[in-house]
Amino acid sequence: MEKDYIIIKTEEISTLGISADDPDLLEIGNDFVKPRSEAALMRLMNKIKDK
Repeated sequence: MEKDYIIIKTEEISTLGISADDPDLLEIGNDFVKPRSEAALMRLMNKIKDK
């Protein structure tokens, strides 16, 4: 099964409506595929979806 991923710079995260210093983003780390915290990833995805 093939999956696609993108790499974005910290400055570009704001286009998703998320601040680069968002606590959930910092808790996830730099890998959305294998986040350090699944709970933080879910909260962040909800923030993005609500924008």
